Amino acid sequence: MEAAKELTAEALYQEATFDDLEFQTTTDLEVLPTVIGQPRAVEAVQFSIGIAEEGYNVFVLGPTGVGRHALVKQSFCDKAATEAPPADWVYVNNFEETYKPHALRLPPGRGRTLQHDMEQLVDEIQTALSTAFESEEYQARRQEAQQEFQEQQESGFENLQERAREKNLALLRTPSGLVFAPVRDGEVLSAQEVQALSDDVRKTMEADIESLQEDLQKILQQMPRLQRQMQERIRELNREIASFAVGGLIEDLRTKYSELEEIVHYLETVQQDVIENVQNFFAQEGEGQAGQQNGQSPATSGGRNENPLLRRYRVNVLVDHSGAEGAPVIYEDNPTQQNLVGRTEYVAQMGALLTDF
Repeated sequence: MEAAKELTAEALYQEATFDDLEFQTTTDLEVLPTVIGQPRAVEAVQFSIGIAEEGYNVFVLGPTGVGRHALVKQSFCDKAATEAPPADWVYVNNFEETYKPHALRLPPGRGRTLQHDMEQLVDEIQTALSTAFESEEYQARRQEAQQEFQEQQESGFENLQERAREKNLALLRTPSGLVFAPVRDGEVLSAQEVQALSDDVRKTMEADIESLQEDLQKILQQMPRLQRQMQERIRELNREIASFAVGGLIEDLRTKYSELEEIVHYLETVQQDVIENVQNFFAQEGEGQAGQQNGQSPATSGGRNENPLLRRYRVNVLVDHSGAEGAPVIYEDNPTQQNLVGRTEYVAQMGALLTDF
């Protein structure tokens, strides 16, 4: 056996040349698509990714610096790139139970489109309603309903006043209400003049006043009913005008989303709510309702963003995959319950915590 030979430091050194390398630093190189020296780990991760059922999880354990995170992330990204983007999800108002909003599923990218379409629809509805309620046809029909109520009201009082005149009585309006008073030659008798009348005349006059007072009460009792009839007639007119004004606009969206049954149903509920709450589209909060109740034409509004009552028609996009290529890979380094399943956001108003969809 040959004896060991002592070597110098120079003999142990081998000079290397980098002239043949095609990069300046290692940062110029592409990252290897796999982890070197971990074939079983790679196989296990690939196997787990291939399980297309819910309820399965992958738990990766290993020393620091061996590429656990990189392996899992790259494996999932490669798989996700071959999958179709998932659906969008939006929240919309439930007009029947506002505390139970509807979650609607749409094809990827169409959630944001629906949101934009609804914003544009609200603006277009405001313009259409403004034009419709300022039209001569609406003003004439509304005035006709008011005039009919006034004529019915005046007719009852005129007939009563005519009967009172035949009995030398007058119907007077006082701070305490309507009263009958005796008259002579067109002048109301004073208390002294009434006392000067004979007993028979006073008794006849009191009986006539009592009879007329009963008829007056019947007329006054009819006034709320007649006013309700007028208000209902105007509300029905408002619904008719609103339905005509917004029907075509919403029909265009129904056609656009005709293959999505849930969206079509939502648009139908929007149309019905607009018709029933047309006052929300006008300037002052509460003014439109007062206008309806009093038979007045609502004042027009400035813009959608100026009226908080129109928030009910907004679309809240929860999940948006606009422009997505493949399935998403979501990295959550703090997987708390709220970060995983979400949380309800509240707004403080006048000391109370409120929320909506």
